[in-house]
Amino acid sequence: MKQITQQKWLRYGLFIALVLNGIELELLGLTANNLSFKEAFALILTISLLGIYLIPFAAAIFYLSKKFHMNLNVIIVSCLSGLYISGFLASCGNHLVGQFWSYIIPSKDALKLWGDALTAPIVEEPIKASSAILVITLFPRLTLKEKLVVALLSGMGFQLTEDIRYLIQAKSIDSLVPTAIERISTAVTSHWVHTAIFTIGAYLLLKGSNLFSKQQQIFWLLSPLVLHFIWNSPLTSIPGMTVLLGTLILLIFGDLFQKINTLDDDVLF
Repeated sequence: MKQITQQKWLRYGLFIALVLNGIELELLGLTANNLSFKEAFALILTISLLGIYLIPFAAAIFYLSKKFHMNLNVIIVSCLSGLYISGFLASCGNHLVGQFWSYIIPSKDALKLWGDALTAPIVEEPIKASSAILVITLFPRLTLKEKLVVALLSGMGFQLTEDIRYLIQAKSIDSLVPTAIERISTAVTSHWVHTAIFTIGAYLLLKGSNLFSKQQQIFWLLSPLVLHFIWNSPLTSIPGMTVLLGTLILLIFGDLFQKINTLDDDVLF
């Protein structure tokens, strides 16, 4: 019992430390460019445009949380995890793996074309899933339906911080709104859905679940990686490719959600 209690508090301590570090780094990122008042005001106004996808997402989460009888604490902790843990860890991971590929791939042109595709999927998906699974370990009695919502929130938190980062790095005030519109246009099929699918696949495999076939679980694990790879590759220059990728990821998520939604409410994994 004492060992279990120690492990529990270690997990809480790890979560708090990661969140506090993430808050500090994210806030420092906002001040890194020494924006003028005019630039900062324009940035804040542009960030508010992200509500175009955040408000419907929040409404869907509210509906699911009521449907699955979720505790508000789980929602809050999941949001903190997505916003402040996965973002800065992924930034560090992307940098390190990017450095690795720069040693492996001698051609700068090839690295420029394929670097993001070779880096982001294998770094970001595991990190986002890990932040979601950390939350799940803090609330061990969550049902699989609730765990899916945790994964959705983790992915959306990462997505929001990434979108804000893109806006901060915009070249000028005039490019803020076009950058925001570009991010909003792909929000429906972005990190929230990839994270949900990958996390459920990884979690079920880790737990040795028999709810679904091993082939199904492996498919859920690998499909976001493959689609994320293609999304970040030069292949998206092919007409209609982004629409195809978005359609595929939503179909996979729809199938996953339907399968989990039909389970009994007390199924844990």
